[in-house]
Amino acid sequence: MSRKTVSNWAKKNFIYWFTEKYELAAEAMELLEEILENEDYLSRMHITEDGTLLKPLLVISTPTTGMPLLLLQTFDKNLRSPEEIRSYLAHLEDKPFYMTLYFPDRSTCKPYAAVSVNPPLLFEPEKAKALRFDFELSLWLDEYRKNQRRQEILAEIDSVLERGEKRRFYQLVRELKRI
Repeated sequence: MSRKTVSNWAKKNFIYWFTEKYELAAEAMELLEEILENEDYLSRMHITEDGTLLKPLLVISTPTTGMPLLLLQTFDKNLRSPEEIRSYLAHLEDKPFYMTLYFPDRSTCKPYAAVSVNPPLLFEPEKAKALRFDFELSLWLDEYRKNQRRQEILAEIDSVLERGEKRRFYQLVRELKRI
């Protein structure tokens, strides 16, 4: 079985098409633009539909999917800040990284299927589907918890402002920015 090779040109054209068609968070757009400008990143990046077992995995999603808008999942941590992700990608040197996208009509999108490469399955398809479901559920739950915490902080900020507690207000704002 031969492996599909996707040229940098094809990846670049797909990303341009994708960013024109779908709304993305500003941080995700900036990161994709940096990847487009860097031939080294393009050649090391592999777009995959199923990144369940592939690391490091860059996850970029549209706001309507409920998935993290921007996340780099490594073997031992999840990076959310664009600065941390840039730093990690820069220090990968010549090692590959993977990118998966979550957007409406993902499962039927022909341009996405044309540029995505998936490694051969090491186990039966049902086990692979279960792993993918668990992976995507964990991403969704992580994003849900983050949004819940954001709402809690915003409510606490309102009450702290009413009480006039400047110090606590600044602590909460810093925490909100980290989320």
